[in-house]
Amino acid sequence: MKIFMSLFFLIFVISCSRGRSSNEDGAPGSGNGPVNDDLEPETDSSPENEIDPGSTPSPVVSDAPIIVPEAALPPVEFLGGIASISQGAKSGFPAKGIGPGMLSSPVSVTGTNDGKIFVSDSANHRISRYSIDQSLSKYDFDGWIGRVYVAPTPSEDVNPECHSIGKLINDSWCRSGAAQGSQLQAPIDGQFKFPGGSIVVGEYLYTADTANHRVTRTHLESGKPFGWIGMIGKSRPSGGHEHCKLTPSNKATPGWCDGGISVAGSIDGALNMPRDVASDGQFLYVSDSLNHRISRYEIDSGAFAGWYGGISTSPVSGIDGCSGVTQNEVTPGFCFGGKSKSISTIVGGLKNPNGLQFLNGILYLADSGHQRIAKINIDNFGRAVLRQWIGRVSNIKPTSGNEGCATATIGVATPGWCDGGAPSTTSAFGDGLMSNPSDVAIGERYLFVSDTGNSRVLKYETSSGRFIGWIGRVATVPSKGDESCIKSSVGQMTPKWCITGRSIAGVGQGFLTTPLGLYLSNQNKLFVADSGSSAIKQYDADSGEFLGWIGSSAESNLGWKISSTAINLNGTQDINGFNFFSSGAIHSVGASAYVADTQNHRILQADMDKGLITGWIGGLSETLDQETETCSKVTIGSAVPNWCGQGVSKSGLLPGTFNSPKALFADDDFIYVADTLNHRIQRINRSSGSAAGWIGRVGSKPTAGGNACQNAVVGGATPGWCSGGSAKSGTGDGHFNGPSSIFGDKEFLYVGWVGRINSPPKGGAVGCSSSLKGQKTPGWCLGGAAEAGAMDLNFRGIRGIIADSDNHLFVADGDNHRIQRIDTESGEFLGWIGELNAASRVTTKCNHIHGLLLEWCLGGSSTKGNRLGAFNTPHGITLAGDFLLVADSVNNRMVRITQQSGISEKWLGGVQEAPTGDSAYCNSLQPGRLARDWCEKGLSGIGLGSTGFNLPTGVNWYSGMLHIVDSNNGRLVRIKINPK
Repeated sequence: MKIFMSLFFLIFVISCSRGRSSNEDGAPGSGNGPVNDDLEPETDSSPENEIDPGSTPSPVVSDAPIIVPEAALPPVEFLGGIASISQGAKSGFPAKGIGPGMLSSPVSVTGTNDGKIFVSDSANHRISRYSIDQSLSKYDFDGWIGRVYVAPTPSEDVNPECHSIGKLINDSWCRSGAAQGSQLQAPIDGQFKFPGGSIVVGEYLYTADTANHRVTRTHLESGKPFGWIGMIGKSRPSGGHEHCKLTPSNKATPGWCDGGISVAGSIDGALNMPRDVASDGQFLYVSDSLNHRISRYEIDSGAFAGWYGGISTSPVSGIDGCSGVTQNEVTPGFCFGGKSKSISTIVGGLKNPNGLQFLNGILYLADSGHQRIAKINIDNFGRAVLRQWIGRVSNIKPTSGNEGCATATIGVATPGWCDGGAPSTTSAFGDGLMSNPSDVAIGERYLFVSDTGNSRVLKYETSSGRFIGWIGRVATVPSKGDESCIKSSVGQMTPKWCITGRSIAGVGQGFLTTPLGLYLSNQNKLFVADSGSSAIKQYDADSGEFLGWIGSSAESNLGWKISSTAINLNGTQDINGFNFFSSGAIHSVGASAYVADTQNHRILQADMDKGLITGWIGGLSETLDQETETCSKVTIGSAVPNWCGQGVSKSGLLPGTFNSPKALFADDDFIYVADTLNHRIQRINRSSGSAAGWIGRVGSKPTAGGNACQNAVVGGATPGWCSGGSAKSGTGDGHFNGPSSIFGDKEFLYVGWVGRINSPPKGGAVGCSSSLKGQKTPGWCLGGAAEAGAMDLNFRGIRGIIADSDNHLFVADGDNHRIQRIDTESGEFLGWIGELNAASRVTTKCNHIHGLLLEWCLGGSSTKGNRLGAFNTPHGITLAGDFLLVADSVNNRMVRITQQSGISEKWLGGVQEAPTGDSAYCNSLQPGRLARDWCEKGLSGIGLGSTGFNLPTGVNWYSGMLHIVDSNNGRLVRIKINPK
């Protein structure tokens, strides 16, 4: 697929579609969902950042607690996006949200004739239902079903079934609360994990529960689950079809079953990442994507009724011809037995089948891996033949079909429905061509295709397959079609269905980013699940005119806001729209703060007192229309010359541009930026924002910075702060390889290496030159190279550095899940804190209880954990009086550590397991609440409001306030709280 991402849910969302007409969990609070005591949630979690359940909390040493009545707690303020619900807006900026009515990467939309639409809100792991008035101009959110993430509340839901105490699953449509998937748990009835396509048949909604490898059946009106079909995992069903209880693990369900868990499989009746469902009224057809086949089931009973696709091992039964067909051929219809596989050499083979729709005895299929739409003719006996298709002509050309099929040119689009030949696996752009088509919606006259990789929707004539036009954001102006198309401008939405020209992704107006699911209503309105912009967009199917969208609407928050209704703007459209996912480091000098806006490749400047973003620096992506004279004259791709108040940033190699900057440090004169993927440290004039040189390994020669810089050798280190040229990664002295942390004192920047030896040093501290590979350095060394390690003074992914006035350097050793302490002058190792790996032992007499180090210890190795005193990928670290304050990122909390002893004493964050201790306030907290003061013991979880965090990264202490970059919640939070 074109846009695969590193996180699983993004990988899935892009390739998944929809279109048209271990152990089960305990009580709430025992899982890994977010907690929220004062708002409707707005963000989603990803599997990569889930909490490790760890072990039972054990006693920790703590000072005398401070009793703080909840009513007396200081307000928590944030700077970031403000969320609201769009109801058919024609403009605005959609964004991800998990609150009621909001969407996060929707992949499917379907509906009923009475004005209900159902959305597979994939990254929120739920199905959402909306009502539409007759004019289709207003949408009302009716509720959601799925696994409870944040419990519905009585004040917001009149349905008492929605807020029953201890309820794990919403088995009725609930208007409040939020859902989550089964990242760490086995699927249970009524729960979804990245749900795909759905279809309404009779009184039920059938859904491809993609990442749970099953199809679920839900009662349309009540929202209650009524069974699933797929392959049975280690826990067998408890009810449903009469044979469900008797069917063993690793066998397919005999029909619709209740209870038990599902797993991926390739045997008859099993599914592997099903994407969509369709029905002819008698059978249910499932695009069994990673098995490269269509699986069929009796819709009433759920019994398996055969598969169609390319053959890996021969079927044994089915219609006539099934038992005789051999490997690398295609089944003659729906067969039993054998195994399927992807085949691209003959016309009937399938590859990653996706969206489906059944119409007039024909199953229309988005055959995504073959970049085409195919028609499978199915008769009453189960015979199935794929002949006609539209898409890109390969070197095995069609043999018949519409006029021109047999003489079509290789690489161009078919002139209509063609027979024979072999499909192309190459995505393409052009009239009638597709890139990873995900879904199809069909009416009697026209057929619509979500051309996902090209960020547009295509329209064809249903009967002939003739290409009609496309809609999307204009990259190059169309030269054919309606007159308004020819007069359109680059960057605008197509005014009608247009011919020729190119499209480009966009999130505002009627633009499309990652269109996946399609639904054509009986009022001839086309609904598009635009996963990339997290919105459902509506168009007039005849004209192509954009009519509006629903989802989460984001606006900038100008100034500190005492509220927690935040939303991640997730882009560069607005100077106050943060995208902090990778790091989001922050450092302040007085009231001025600087934030590494990592994925936007820029540095933000903020006024900490006013809570305003006052400018940004980095590479310019688009021409500025209205700005200061200097900023408006910048060439696209160049660095802005000073702090600019608008515009869009992009990555770059030039001085003053950045590529995923993850950390920074500022003093009175300069900002020092760890320009991570450019493998260098950049120095920026703090007052003007202009570049003031870089250091690192020379990739191309600098052009300024003194004679020594201009004479620098490619492959060597810069002799000082140089300008011009570029850097490249390296492991030698003065080299950097993806620097992700930096700190400075009055004399030094700490970006050098002290760690495990890969190749021996040549000088430096006493003993450096005699050190051997695999040992730790005896101090600050020169020459040689370091490597990752887990023992004393070894590092894996340094995420944060800070030093105190007593010559102590504290390092957030992120991927080793610990904090290390080092003497700044000598480089001597002074101990670490975290959870001790059970397979290792400390080498000094050291206070530790049940694996938790309660002071700075030597020896042993660490492991991640979620008890207080353990860490899971710590990032930011700052000093406040006698305390270290650490952003314990994947544990979603702030931890307070006594600097001298190393004792992790207390924490702030969402409550997963209730804290205990002498504090009346902390003792009152239950799972699902937020710890707004320093609490002891208990466990933290993802939080959504006030002191709830979702992957906190950067942290800074300024003027008696703790400032936290709350990355996945897309905000900068400040808390006026006593560090003691």
